[in-house]
Amino acid sequence: MRFVLQMFGLDRYAEDFIEQGFDDADWVFSMDDDLVRQMLGHVGMKDGHSMKFQHAYYTEKSRHEPSGPRGQIWVYGMQPPAWRAWDGALHMHQMHTLLKAMGLVAYKDRFEEMGYDDVRFLRYMSEEQVEYMLAGVGMKISHAIRFRAKLKAGILGE
Repeated sequence: MRFVLQMFGLDRYAEDFIEQGFDDADWVFSMDDDLVRQMLGHVGMKDGHSMKFQHAYYTEKSRHEPSGPRGQIWVYGMQPPAWRAWDGALHMHQMHTLLKAMGLVAYKDRFEEMGYDDVRFLRYMSEEQVEYMLAGVGMKISHAIRFRAKLKAGILGE
């Protein structure tokens, strides 16, 4: 499971996964949606990291059809998700850099507390997920409008 979390950019949770008994990648990749959500709750994954994990998890899961011995596809054949390789125009993958560019650095600590620390992942969030994130960090209405407008304007280098 350490390898999977490392590929997803979430290796900071490896010990939590192991401590809670989620150490078998084969089993984790065979879990249904409800079990995945429960697992993420048990390991104490922050909201932003949870969304990032689920995106990478379902992307990887959909790429491969299980074949051969269990584990052969999921662990040894795993490719990093596309968002891991994207470098973006900011050349720094920290949320505080984006917030500073938007004039919203006051929210830096709250974004980090909630686990929204990887700018690259913003490209793959749905509008609903962005709204959930903005509400979760307690962003004021006018600041949320600015955040969405700058995001749509391509501040991420799209």
